[in-house]
Amino acid sequence: MDLFVVLVSIGCGFWAGYTFREHISRRRRMRWQAEQRLGARAFYSAVF
Repeated sequence: MDLFVVLVSIGCGFWAGYTFREHISRRRRMRWQAEQRLGARAFYSAVF
């Protein structure tokens, strides 16, 4: 019984950490794409 509780708690903690890390990386990727788009627009406006 104790082993089951430990396994469930470890699984829940791992799942929560994985989803949190995915959320953070997705937000960072979206912000990075937005920065790339703004940088490309500024570069094109400066060149042309």
